[in-house]
Amino acid sequence: DAVYYMLHNLRDDTYMRLSESEYFVWNMLDGEHSVRDIAVAYTLHYNSFEFSKITFLLSSLQEKGFLLEKHIDLFSDLARRDAAKTWSFRLRKLVGAFFQKEFSSTRIDGLLGRVYRYIFWMFFTRIGSAFLHLLVIVGLVSVGQLIALERYDLFDGGSNPLIRIATLMLFNYLTIFFHEVAHGVAVKHYGRFVRKGGALIYYGRLAFFIDTTDIWMASRRARIVVSWAGPMANLAIGSIAAICALYLNLAPELSNFLFQAAIIVMLVGIFNLHPLMELDGYYMLMDYLEVPNLRRRSFQFVTKKLWSKMKTWTRLTK
Repeated sequence: DAVYYMLHNLRDDTYMRLSESEYFVWNMLDGEHSVRDIAVAYTLHYNSFEFSKITFLLSSLQEKGFLLEKHIDLFSDLARRDAAKTWSFRLRKLVGAFFQKEFSSTRIDGLLGRVYRYIFWMFFTRIGSAFLHLLVIVGLVSVGQLIALERYDLFDGGSNPLIRIATLMLFNYLTIFFHEVAHGVAVKHYGRFVRKGGALIYYGRLAFFIDTTDIWMASRRARIVVSWAGPMANLAIGSIAAICALYLNLAPELSNFLFQAAIIVMLVGIFNLHPLMELDGYYMLMDYLEVPNLRRRSFQFVTKKLWSKMKTWTRLTK
């Protein structure tokens, strides 16, 4: 039930989440108070001296563009321009593109809005949501039946193993695309803005992304639904593949392909719900508990404070 505040920098389109004490500091950033003034006021107000917390907050605000530092290093700027003309710089840039290169558009909000209005709105109704969840339950049961029947082999390459592998990879990329689209249409369902989206090269792999940061300005339920929409898309697509493989009278090779595709896609969806990695499941848990930086704070607690509390039999707080 803790109160927090969301800041939105309209110029740089960045966001920050502040606790009540951090918001107290924010309100003193009026150009009239020095850092020392803020630290003294903070200590008097909260009866706690936390200078490192204040300076960390100020650096975070500056990094996100909420604070301006009027400083221009002319010589460094000229040196960077000269370096950009060299072949070594261009080679480093090319190698860097292999590890991470983004191809995005800031006009995707309107497209996702139309897709939501014409197609995906129905899945956010009670009936549509119930249908999706029922589909996933039936799909998981179907996968279990397919495994129990032992008719299909997860590692079967079919008549042409290379084509089978390439087709499975294409199917997986298509699923990743719909995973991100699901995040985007969920943002539009709650009337928020999708800042950008597109594809990127990440360590030589193709990936897709949707920037859903604006949902931070919405309710806790909205943030959880947006995070859940991606894995739900994986599970729904995998369920359709599993149901088709089990109940349709298809050619054995096609049925085996659908079985493999269902297993892969569903495992990816379930893996995205893993709460210990910074994936969709982690953000769902963080928003449910309303604890920012949950993973970092949790690991710090486990490695530093938990053992001392256990030794002294100190009762743990919620």
